[in-house]
Amino acid sequence: MIRPGSAETVSRVSRALALDEVTFIELWEAMLAIAPRTAALAAERAHDAGATRLDEVVARVEGARSADAAVGLVVEFFGLVAELAGNRVLVMSTQPLTRLLAPSLRRMIDRVPQAQARIVVAERCIAEAVRRGKPAEAETWMTRHVQDFRRGYELAGMALGTRVAVPA
Repeated sequence: MIRPGSAETVSRVSRALALDEVTFIELWEAMLAIAPRTAALAAERAHDAGATRLDEVVARVEGARSADAAVGLVVEFFGLVAELAGNRVLVMSTQPLTRLLAPSLRRMIDRVPQAQARIVVAERCIAEAVRRGKPAEAETWMTRHVQDFRRGYELAGMALGTRVAVPA
């Protein structure tokens, strides 16, 4: 039996979710359920090299000159947190969610001037909690980060019931 690769699986799941007409709020609720616990596990299990990689991604988010660049790096940050959690199911769960949320995040960054700076603050705090091995702190900051995404979405004037687009 030939198993599909991780990237192919993520693509299929993303496409299936979009074709099933899931909404932003459904994806956001899933992220709120998954991402904070994933961050806590990353803080329990990550090593110094992993924390350094998180710091590097956050620095690149801060220096991003376009919403597209920032969004790609935010997706990378969430993927790296899942990788550092050391759980393949969490990695494979996080990737399709962030991929589908990326277009909404791009629009939100374009429309809400403070969005990128707020992302950097939250991700910096998550990275620091991971570095210090503080699971509760990492979980709290990730919860704030995901909640802030919804606030930004609302500030950008986007409807929470909007269906996500089928990925290309």
